[in-house]
Amino acid sequence: MLALAIFFAVAAVTLLSFAGAWLVVSGAGRAVADADEPTAAPVAARPGRTAAAATAATLGDRVRVRGASARSRPIDTGARHEVTFIWTLEGARENDPAVVQFYVGTRALGQQRGTLDPGVFNFSTGTLTLTTSLECSTSGWTAELLTVRGHPVVGDGEAAAPGVQCR
Repeated sequence: MLALAIFFAVAAVTLLSFAGAWLVVSGAGRAVADADEPTAAPVAARPGRTAAAATAATLGDRVRVRGASARSRPIDTGARHEVTFIWTLEGARENDPAVVQFYVGTRALGQQRGTLDPGVFNFSTGTLTLTTSLECSTSGWTAELLTVRGHPVVGDGEAAAPGVQCR
């Protein structure tokens, strides 16, 4: 009986030692430090509310939006428009993951997740350009750049194109 108790005591100490070493080597302890950073606020159900504005206090590894604009042009019969959203970013790198929220008027269309690949991001100028086909809107179109590299952007990430007369 004593031998069994000693065996379990040694096994428990060994398991704790290996588990502690594994946590240190794997970097699991760094996750606690990351939890102190602000996270993205819930996305507003309408344009004009930038989630990143409230969390701009600490820059760290965050990307700054230097400017945002948008334009549209009718395609086909004018029932749809090609809308181009453009952001000028500081600190972004090619292949960074990004999340963008799209709106037609005040109606949220959903989020698009992707990477800043050379097809949409010009590394030398820091320009992110997204072009999409959306339904005609008298209220306009908006895209909000929410996060880059998993952190909310710093600055106004909202690009908006004015509405048009729909047929």
